[in-house]
Parts: sequence; C-alpha cells; structure tokens
Amino acid sequence: MLRRFLALVLLLLVAPSAALAQEEVTYDQMRALAEGPFASLTQFLPLTEPALAAPCDLTRPGQSHAILFGADSFGPGSGAVLAGAANSIALMAEALTRRGLPADNILRLDGANATRAALAQGAEGLLWRLGCTDHVVLYITGVSASTKSIAEWMTGGWSKDDWISASAETDPLMRGIVSSAPFLLGNPSTAAEQEILSAAALSELVTRLRNRAAHVTLILDTTYAAGFDLAARQMRVDPRLLWRESRGSQTAGGEAPLPTALSARAGALSLLYSADRTSMSAEMRLPDDSPQSPVYNLFGFKLAAAIQADAALTVPSLGRAIAAISLAPQYQHYQNHVIETTDASLPILAELAAAAPVPPALPADGPDVIRITAPEASRTAAALDDPVLTLKGAVHWPEDTLIVLVGKEQALSRADGSFQHEVALQPGLNRIEIMAMTRDNRQHSKVIEVTYSGGEVARAGTGKRYALLIANQTYGGTTGMPALATPFADADALAAVLTRRYGFVTEATLPDGSPLPLLLKDASRATIEATLFHLSQIAGAEDQVLIYYGGHGVFEEVTGTAFWLPADAVAGVPPSYLSASGISEALLRLQAGSVVVISDSCYSGALMRGAPPQDFAALDAADRARVLDRLSDKRSRVLITSGANEPVADGGGDGHSIFARALLTGLSEATGPIAAQELFDDFVFPIVIGRAEQEPQYRPIAKSGHEGGDFVFTPLAP
Repeated sequence: MLRRFLALVLLLLVAPSAALAQEEVTYDQMRALAEGPFASLTQFLPLTEPALAAPCDLTRPGQSHAILFGADSFGPGSGAVLAGAANSIALMAEALTRRGLPADNILRLDGANATRAALAQGAEGLLWRLGCTDHVVLYITGVSASTKSIAEWMTGGWSKDDWISASAETDPLMRGIVSSAPFLLGNPSTAAEQEILSAAALSELVTRLRNRAAHVTLILDTTYAAGFDLAARQMRVDPRLLWRESRGSQTAGGEAPLPTALSARAGALSLLYSADRTSMSAEMRLPDDSPQSPVYNLFGFKLAAAIQADAALTVPSLGRAIAAISLAPQYQHYQNHVIETTDASLPILAELAAAAPVPPALPADGPDVIRITAPEASRTAAALDDPVLTLKGAVHWPEDTLIVLVGKEQALSRADGSFQHEVALQPGLNRIEIMAMTRDNRQHSKVIEVTYSGGEVARAGTGKRYALLIANQTYGGTTGMPALATPFADADALAAVLTRRYGFVTEATLPDGSPLPLLLKDASRATIEATLFHLSQIAGAEDQVLIYYGGHGVFEEVTGTAFWLPADAVAGVPPSYLSASGISEALLRLQAGSVVVISDSCYSGALMRGAPPQDFAALDAADRARVLDRLSDKRSRVLITSGANEPVADGGGDGHSIFARALLTGLSEATGPIAAQELFDDFVFPIVIGRAEQEPQYRPIAKSGHEGGDFVFTPLAP
C-alpha cells in the first residue's frame, strides 16, 4: 500500500480501446491519436466566464470555496485503482467544513464525477460566483503520467521509448504535448477524448480563478507532484514579470494554445505538493492491521489533520504542522512535500483572513468525546514530577476509531477508542493536543495542560538569543538629515544590559565560520538588509531575535508608508530608504520562534499595523506564570515603537532618548521573566508618556507569521 502510484507503464499492459494494439505503429497513426482521442493532452478545460466586475471592492469580506477532485483510475484497461482517493476527498471536505467553510461551497468530484467535463462544469460555475477577495481551495489527486508513459499508452505498449519528446523538435503538435506535461489521469467516461488533465490546463484554471481577484490554494496529491511546476507556469503568464508578444497563429495541429495572462489584480497563489519532483506518494490503511480498513492518501490525511490543528492556517504554519506529524515508522520517509506561496501571511480560508493577528480558537468537540484517564483531570494544569508522561484515554464516539495522534505523534490505539502514548515533557507548561479520527471521517480534538518543574528553564528556552542593534546617528551628506545625539549611546547601553543580564549575543557566526556583527552603527541600507538576511539563515525555531533601530524615520503621505533612513539614504528618494514592507519581508524570512522589533524613530508607529494586545493587568502571580509559559511557547512577532505616526524626541533621558531610557529601566529593574507587553505597559508607556509629547505603541505585527505568543525576556540564572 505504500507505493500507491506505481509506474504507469507497468499498469497499462492491457491496451485500451483508444490506443493502438499492434506490432508496429506508424508515425501518422500516432499523430492521428494525438489529434483525436488524445487531444486532451494539449487542451485547456472549456470555460466561459462573466466579464470582470468594475470596480473590484477589495474591502468586502470574502467567502471560501473548494473543489475536491479525486480520480482513482490508472487508465482504461487497467484494473488497478487508487483506493484512497474517495476517502481522502471525504476527509478533506470534513476538515474544511469544521474550519468554517460552508458545506454548500464545497464541490466533491470523485468516482464517475472525476472527469474533465465535471471539473470544467464545476469550475465554470465557481467563476460566475466568485467575488473579489474570495478564497478557493483546489484539492486534486490522481495518477500522474509523463510523456513516456503516455506514449506507451497510446501505442498499446508497442513503444517503450518517449517518441513524443523525440519528435518535439520537428513536430509542433508533439512540442505542444511536451510543453503541457506532466499529466494527471481522470476517471473513465463516455467522452470522445481521453480523461487527461495537463499541467498547462491546471495552470490555466488557476489563472482564470486568480483573475477574479480570488486567492487560490492548489493542493496536488500525486507522485512527482512538484514536477508540475505550477509556480513557474504562473510566473510566465504574469505581465508584471514578463512581457510577451506573439504574432504567430496557432491552428489545429499546431502547438498548445496560448495561456491567459494574469491580470493586474490577480489574487494570491499557494501551492502544496505532496511530493517533490523525484519522490513517490503513498496511501495508508487506518488502522493498518486489517485488510478491510479504509485507505487514505498519506499526504491528504496529514494535511486534513493539520487543517484541524493549526490555528493560523497560513501556508507556512500549515507546512510546519504537516512536518510535525509523526506517523508509524513505515511512513517516515514520505516527508517530502513542497510548499510555495506568494503571500506567506494569508490564511487559506477567507473566514480567517480578516481575523486579528492572534488566531481564533479552534472548533472543539464536546468535553466527553475524548476522555483522559491518566493523568487525572484537574481544573488547572496538572503538576507532574516525572519528565515522561504515560497518557491514557479513550474516544467515545459511535463509529470506530481509526487513528489517534498525541502531540502530533501516532499513538497506540484500538478500534474501541482506547489509546496510550508516552509524552516527553519539557520544563514548565506542556500543552498536549490529542486528535482522533473516526470511521465517519470526523476528526475529534482535545487539549490538556500539564506542568513539569522548571518553568523558568522552559521560558529561557534551549535556543540562542540574537540582538540586532542598528544605530544611525551621523547622517548629513546626501541624506539631508541632521545628526542625532543619542543612537550610539542607546545601542551600546542596550547591548550591555541584553548581553549581561539576558544572555543575548551581538555577534553571530555564519555557516562558513565567518563572524556576523549585529551591532551596526551608521549602517547603509545594503548592510542592514544583508544582516537581516544572514540572520534568517542562522536563527532557528528555538531562538529569539531582537531587532532594535535608533535613527531617523520618515513617513510618505502619498503611499502611507513609513521608512527607516539608512546612513546612505538620498534625500527625497524613497527607494533608497528601508520601507515597512521591506522590514515585513525580512520578518517573514526569519525562522526564529520569537521576534521583537523595537523602533526608536519618528513615525515608527506607522511601520506595521496590528490588533490591540491582550490585558495583563488582572492576572495574579500564578496565572501570570502560566501565561508567560504559553506566550513563550507560541510563535510571536511583536513591535514596540517610541511613538505613533509622529516625530519623537532625541534625548531627554540622561544621555539617552526618553524611549531608550524607559527600555533600559525596564530591562534593568525587572525582577524575573517579563513579556514584551509587560515591559511596555509597566515601564515604556508610563515613562515616555509622562516626559514627552509622543505616544509609544505595542502590538502584534500583522502578516508577519505571528501566532499568538509574545517575546519573553528571561534573565540568566544567578
């Protein structure tokens, strides 16, 4: 069952009726096949659509739609089928519905409906319903085929060579087939043409959907899925990247039709491939100890589980959730998916796109579906002394239990719902997620919290702490800006307290062993951008990154954009500045679990937008400790600024800016671990607001990968 997508050539030994079964096949006969029953090799789906609405209201709340296409055929004449296709479609529909996608907006195409005609009809209906900012999820699974496999199929097994590719140089039709490859097989139908869907046809469908200003997520679950290379196809039709003019005509017998160009308002694109260009995909039985067990696509199951478990549902967070799922050993080496996106901050569902940076709570079952028998339930997080917890429980549901994941690892479970799994605990608060899937494709979830001694060790973490301190002070020359008085002193003082009291480093080591200075004075734009990039290659998921900027900032009214001014900025030339969008891109590259950006410059409050933070004021000491544990465990991207969209003071803080003095006071006087928001609430805001005409800001950074945590400063052990 593991290698479900066996080589197509081995499964097409029985010649289908549309192909030729004889000892020799002439070139004319093969060309006739390519123009007749195999014309679908170069054809797009036949789609008509309404004219684009004008104007497009990009502020309207979008809706989500899904087309789930699951073909199980290995081609006419083959008795083999993909046993997991229909079950995977049902599972994906259930997962999307549970996350808020209306059931009426999900089109399931499997069995007799997994055909080109049904897909074209469903896609055309969707094109007429789509509005600006809607989201579309396309899940497509089936058997993939190369031009060599197609050539053998067309000749009834006579040709073992890839005569299609061999003829492409001289024959425009064969060149069109090669340019359209690879292919996905649909299920047999009564249509005159074979049920074949090319990579070119898939890309054309995606273009049509994106041109409605809709955001498209395409999930391709097949062998060698990344070889369809839809990102490259989409880039070739994007006039913003490549301008093209063709004066030739394409008639019958010529190359493949020209693809539609992307419009200027095209929506975002996300691609999730189940396997890379050289890897097989797999199926799995659940449970795997019975031949009668239902079969699922391995990647489809993991993706559905990730959709249920991941709060943010952005493509990067989904990728992390998929990678974290650990199944039985025989499935371990199928961790070869490929994920690409044009907008790493955009959720795949419209219902989440307008949400605050802190993701909403996940849907949950009633409290009695998953019952934990060990450890005993308590109203607060159970306190444990043993670093290994044997978790026991049972799933209470009318249908049999197929699989249980504990902390994203496959647990020992039985059909009656009972399960057991050993969990290695980390010091401090441990949040353990349990997910169970039952035979009706329902996924049930529960979260328990336990504490293991060593909470401050947990908050301190096992990773490194990097402090990138940028102090631009001198200016003059082409910048047209006056020199500042305190950035050098501010950065030096912050470096001292961060390194001495909190264990940060201000110099990193690149992979080649060379040093990377992180204390930058009078830094050019190129130096800042290069340092941010190198830091993204070094800092890992367990690390913390603090980015401090002290220097001039400007705000451009026309574009509503805030900028940091590098030391080599040219007055009046915004492209020489460092924009908020450039900073956001740098944050998206960072893999560090916690990142805080601290900006001491004019107009820094306009750098990045986000929702208001939560309230710490009502927490007692015990609750505060638990909150700090939770915040440090979640991915965070937060911003502290010296002011809103306004000028700020340089000086006034006994040799430092007022803002820097407030930071130094808080970091020096904190008696233990302190969250960035607490640092702001207890020190920065009251000190600055009481001494200057500026209003500092704190907020999570929107569209940066923030997942509900906060940056926690933890002092070194005495």
